[in-house]
Amino acid sequence: MGDNGLRSPDSRPVTGDRTHFSKISLIIITMKHKGLVAAVASKTNQPENEIENMLQATIDILKSQLVDGNIVNFQGFGSFEFKRKEERLSVHPATKIRTLIPPKQVMNFRQSATLKVKLKEIPHHE
Repeated sequence: MGDNGLRSPDSRPVTGDRTHFSKISLIIITMKHKGLVAAVASKTNQPENEIENMLQATIDILKSQLVDGNIVNFQGFGSFEFKRKEERLSVHPATKIRTLIPPKQVMNFRQSATLKVKLKEIPHHE
């Protein structure tokens, strides 16, 4: 099958029959930092450089709150929490080899009930 030109989000080639993927009509749009600044500036009728400064200050505050162990909650959107996962044993199902997975720190996002309802209203792709 080989490289068919399709790529996963982490840029690895996706193998498989191209006809299988042609049935999926999924459009992924990513809003980047500049796009967010432009959208907020347009919606608030403020200059982009002011919005850029406000956004950077907001991000700095969020980072410091999360590093301090606080949960950051946005009403109607969701909450961010910094969690530590303890080390654990993993067993490979085929070889039965046991591996020690080291502890790690992860960012956890939990959507609000309001956001969950809004996302359910989006029509599913068939």
